[in-house]
Amino acid sequence: MLHIFEFREFPEGRWRCDMEPKNLIFSPKRASDWLGLSQSTLAKMRLSGAGPTYVKLGARRVGYLEKDLAEWVEANRFRSTSQYGS
Repeated sequence: MLHIFEFREFPEGRWRCDMEPKNLIFSPKRASDWLGLSQSTLAKMRLSGAGPTYVKLGARRVGYLEKDLAEWVEANRFRSTSQYGS
């Protein structure tokens, strides 16, 4: 799993890690690594519309915004199997 963090210096010489997702475009390989899914699963999800939002970058190329991946993960959090589909 790949994480990209930005460290910023604040007053008093303190550093803080900015963990907000960036507007980086990930390749399907990098997105699948980030999500812990296979590339083929991600491709099947694109076909069915069940996966994260993606962008078309050409006739045969797609990408994923990091913030869209994070939003998709957040939208698919559950505490119980009875919550699925609700």
